[in-house]
Amino acid sequence: MSGSSELGDLLAVRLPADPLSAAAARRFLADGLRAWDLTELADDSALVLTEMCSNATLHSGAQYFEVSIERLPGRSLRVAVADDGAVPAAAVVARPAPLRPAEDEDDPDEFITTGRGLLIISALSQQWGVRDMPTGKIVWADVGIGTGDHPEPVLPAPEAVGDDRPAALPPGWHVVRLLDCPVALSLQQDDHLDELIRELQLVEAEAGADDDWRPPAEIASLMSDMLGRQAHARHLGRRIAQAAAAAGRESITIDMPVPAEAVTDVQRLHEAVTAADVLCERRRLLTLASSPALRGLRSWMVDEFVSQVEAGGEPRAWADWLAAHPRHD
Repeated sequence: MSGSSELGDLLAVRLPADPLSAAAARRFLADGLRAWDLTELADDSALVLTEMCSNATLHSGAQYFEVSIERLPGRSLRVAVADDGAVPAAAVVARPAPLRPAEDEDDPDEFITTGRGLLIISALSQQWGVRDMPTGKIVWADVGIGTGDHPEPVLPAPEAVGDDRPAALPPGWHVVRLLDCPVALSLQQDDHLDELIRELQLVEAEAGADDDWRPPAEIASLMSDMLGRQAHARHLGRRIAQAAAAAGRESITIDMPVPAEAVTDVQRLHEAVTAADVLCERRRLLTLASSPALRGLRSWMVDEFVSQVEAGGEPRAWADWLAAHPRHD
């Protein structure tokens, strides 16, 4: 499934509340501004969004947050981040703003960071505010040319903030749906990737003249790079799978919002893990090679990314794919 072909005035994306999601949020913002021809707002709005993401991932206790951007009249933009954390709006508004902590402040580093974040938002916005939602809260700011310093939040917020209007993704973004993904196998795959990277980073290449395998450090670097480029998708999938496992579910459908180049990243990651498996099979590594089931799961995911993003195909459930590829059972 892809983003709407008719781009409206409201774009939104749901991300896991992890600091690594900030890069995806900024990419989402940049792509939206480019589509709306509002790139002159890129620097200020990116700083505002970064501070909002920091609040959602570090201070809210949230599992997920949603970034939304809205095109406003007069070549201005509303940036908002809604989280599902337990920290209420009043706690955010009440946070101190000075750049220097009081002498008796228990946690000066936290004091400085939080205060500076609110100062950045207020200094770069025409107006801003925080409001409680049925689940969590939303922080919003209007950014435009010629903004001034507005340290006091607007309460109550405009009615449009946090409403239920339909939103789209920027051009070039897609939602890849992993239909009925096996929960236990998905988490096993995630752990296996971490084990491979850890050992590959420690192993020195001792290739003989007849070796045709890639150096471990090169494979580790490639795997880390590809996972880092789409870290938000990986953490989103893992978080959903962990919740499903805790609930005793065997399968779960995972929707991953990603830019189009995620297809290439997933393919290159698959190639790197396949190369690492060669090292495992040759006993160059202590980590066991991927089982047939794990290799099948990765192949299914690659197929789904390619099919849905590049061909606009419908999602194919894991069980259906596996029935057509029984060697991975």
